[in-house]
Amino acid sequence: MKHYKLSDLKIGMRVYVDELTEIEGVYILLSDTEDVETPEGFTRTTGIISKISTRKLQVKQLKESLYYRRKGYSADYEVRA
Repeated sequence: MKHYKLSDLKIGMRVYVDELTEIEGVYILLSDTEDVETPEGFTRTTGIISKISTRKLQVKQLKESLYYRRKGYSADYEVRA
């Protein structure tokens, strides 16, 4: 599975939500969202990027979803050996 960086994203691009986990502190509005099942039997959410902003965005239509991961979130859940 790939993981995008903010510089990789473009408006109109279709992504899986779990590919966005390395992006923090940015709001990403996804449209035309749907849950899809992988051949392995897992469910993943996919959508088309319609807006990217450092300011909070609003969900205004059906099948839209807002993705946001606060800065420093990953550090809180790092696995320490």
